Amino acid sequence: MQIKSFAKGYAPSILVMVFTIFTFGSCQDDLDQEASPSLKASSDSYMVKTGEVNQQAGFYFLSPIVKEASYSGTFDESLSPVVEICPTADCGTTLHASFTVDGSGSEKVRVNMEEEHYVVNWNTKATGAAVGQTYRVRVTLGEQVLGYFDVKMISSGAQAKTVAPGLAALVAGQTLPVKFRIEKEDDGGVQVPGRDIVVFNDINMFDNTAMENPNNVRLVQNLVNFTTAGDRNDGKVVWMDRGRGSYCYAGNECDDSNWATMKATMTAEGFSIENILSTAGSLTSIPANVKVIFLVMPILDYTTPEVNTLKQFAADGGRIVFIGEHSSYYQHIPVQNQLLISLGAVLRNTGGAVDCGYNVLPATSMREHQITVGVTDVTMACASVIEPGAEDFALFYDKSNSRVLAGVAKIDVTPIAAQLVVTSARMTINQIYDETINYTSASGR
Repeated sequence: MQIKSFAKGYAPSILVMVFTIFTFGSCQDDLDQEASPSLKASSDSYMVKTGEVNQQAGFYFLSPIVKEASYSGTFDESLSPVVEICPTADCGTTLHASFTVDGSGSEKVRVNMEEEHYVVNWNTKATGAAVGQTYRVRVTLGEQVLGYFDVKMISSGAQAKTVAPGLAALVAGQTLPVKFRIEKEDDGGVQVPGRDIVVFNDINMFDNTAMENPNNVRLVQNLVNFTTAGDRNDGKVVWMDRGRGSYCYAGNECDDSNWATMKATMTAEGFSIENILSTAGSLTSIPANVKVIFLVMPILDYTTPEVNTLKQFAADGGRIVFIGEHSSYYQHIPVQNQLLISLGAVLRNTGGAVDCGYNVLPATSMREHQITVGVTDVTMACASVIEPGAEDFALFYDKSNSRVLAGVAKIDVTPIAAQLVVTSARMTINQIYDETINYTSASGR
């Protein structure tokens, strides 16, 4: 077995398993039966040739896709994965076939609780899979690709030896049971969107000027459109909290008129936007239909009951988006960092003022994540720097591709009895004076 590292979450690295030649019997379309690799080869059997499967941490293809798989976490049966059969490797707009949990019979993605896996039968005869064609079989969860493999259709098992290395081989007309296991996030499994806090240290990337960039529009769409595990998955309300003395709201830089395009983008996605102005101690109840909460430049600390309310919101699959600013404009970064600490996140805002004035960060600055799917660049204007923890995710770096300006941290949903105050070098706020920067403006100009 050859293994390459795959960073936890949405990183682009790949775990590669090389599996040996084996056979398994022909079609089993029955809902309660799956084709088995233990069946003896016969004239109507097909072969899977040595190939590669690509999968992220916490996701495992199972036999007959691989000969064997090793795992140790807890199976997560609560998700709604989709199995897609693509006629090309990039899985463009046209699919050969798609299977969901809402399907029927053996063409429904279903849960086998006894053996702890998901399974769907791909009947290649029914879908018209063509001899000589290579298909990509991939499993997705929302925008996230959990794993995939490529398989070439052959007319008989004897042709398997002619198939290129890295590809599996399948006799056309047969039925392939696609079996896979997804493990729970708390056990090091797949990280499902939601239960996270997304940090942007720049309000300007959401204003009308920056939102002229279609990539900024796509990023906002991704922020609210995600599939999560929990009761809030079907929520259609976004809370926009610009209370607690929000500095940019008082100065009109992040008011409804300046953020009109951003709000219209979310509305077009089917979400209702509710403006709230929380005060210290007031954020202790969040309606069940709220899926995303924006916390915009608060200057008042969150109380322990409020922190636990946000933790429960995250436990139910909700997403928190914290929007800060560069350290001279937003002089309450300690409020931001204290909330991150209390939520169990490792990520911190270390201050500074980077890439001031409106800038378009190039593709080289972007990182892969559900939030950045389809985003090739982003417009922003003057941000402070984020220091992520080992398990956190960068969304994008500055123009030099050396400093993180936006990131995502997972929330520890365990309630706390009291808030922990941490003093360390990681809490130091860097404020380096630059005479070219207007520190009274969020854009730095």
